[in-house]
Amino acid sequence: MVGGFIWAVSINVFTKPNLLAPGGFSGVGTVINYFFPFIPIGVSIIVLNIPLFAVVYKQFGKKFFFSGAIAMVVTSVIIDVTEMFLPVYTGNRLIAAIFGGVLSGAGLGLIYLRGIVTGGVDLMARIFEKYISFLSYGKIIACLDMLVIALAALAFKDIDTALYSAITVYISGRVVDKLLNGADSAKLILIISDKHEQIQKDILDVLHRGVTVLSGKGGYTGSDRPVMLAVCRPYEIIKVKKFIYSIDKKAFVVISDSSEVDGLGFSYTEEESLPPRP
Repeated sequence: MVGGFIWAVSINVFTKPNLLAPGGFSGVGTVINYFFPFIPIGVSIIVLNIPLFAVVYKQFGKKFFFSGAIAMVVTSVIIDVTEMFLPVYTGNRLIAAIFGGVLSGAGLGLIYLRGIVTGGVDLMARIFEKYISFLSYGKIIACLDMLVIALAALAFKDIDTALYSAITVYISGRVVDKLLNGADSAKLILIISDKHEQIQKDILDVLHRGVTVLSGKGGYTGSDRPVMLAVCRPYEIIKVKKFIYSIDKKAFVVISDSSEVDGLGFSYTEEESLPPRP
């Protein structure tokens, strides 16, 4: 319900009034509503999803079918009902594209967190994935969204529609990823240095971050080399690099993104009890 309302705000306040196609069946519904105002976007979403859910019933079973169908109908009804009282924003289209994408991603992300899909291109991608092996799930969704954006640009005869809609779809996807992959993002650091003891001490004593020393061996030299592994928050990475290179300018450092980290110092502190595992 909450996710559906946030999604409805995205459509009725920002994307629809500015002729933006937010991808998926909501984008197709926006085009249909433009030419046939008496057909609400929510009704279009339901009608377009009927053949998809008929396939889903056979391929994915009753539980997946009923949870998805209920979510699809409820969110579609919310979109049409809230259209009657929500205000509309018709100012800067770039602002509309940005806020439309953020709210769309937040609303859909909340729904996806429950393991439920609302139909549309997400459901089509799951079906096509079985038959199109050379494309990943994410690439199939991207291709389908691009088709919807191209359809809207042709229908509205406006290239700006495609450009702004692409911004909306991109931002929405990023927000969904953040919600699904965890907001506890962090940086994973691997450090190889001859002065590993001093670097390890500084990370422990100054940054108060744990360090794990792994056993490594140089592929060229064949000599044993300890590899330090540490995890820190993104805003701490500058300090970490400063410590490392102030001690050893020749240190070999690998820094990568970690979408979620659980453990002491991240999901709980020493004063807190150990959280229940999912």
